[in-house]
Amino acid sequence: MAASTATLDDTRHGLSRMKRVRIELENCYGIKKLQKLLDFSDQNVYAIYAPNGSMKSSLAQTFKDIAEGKPSQDRIFPGRTCLRNITDENGARITKREHSGTPSL
Repeated sequence: MAASTATLDDTRHGLSRMKRVRIELENCYGIKKLQKLLDFSDQNVYAIYAPNGSMKSSLAQTFKDIAEGKPSQDRIFPGRTCLRNITDENGARITKREHSGTPSL
C-alpha cells in the first residue's frame, strides 16, 4: 500500500489543518540529530528563537528542500547519509505540493 502524504500548504486549499508535525532529522545541513513533535492543536505557530549557530538556518533549509522537492544533505560531511522524515498526526509524510507555481511554506 502506498504511503499517504500531506503537503505544506494543504490548509490553503480547503483541507483540514494539521494538528501535529513530527520532525525527525539526521545529518541535514549540520543538524546531527533532531526529533521533535510540534503540536498545533492549541496554537497556529511556533517561534524558534535561539543564538547564532544553533541550526535555525539548517532547519529552514531542510523545509525549503521539502517545498522544492529536493533532497537534503550535509554540506560539511557529504558522505554522511541524510535522513529526513517529517510527518503529520496521521503519519503521512509531508512533501512538496505538486502544482504550477511556487510552493509556499
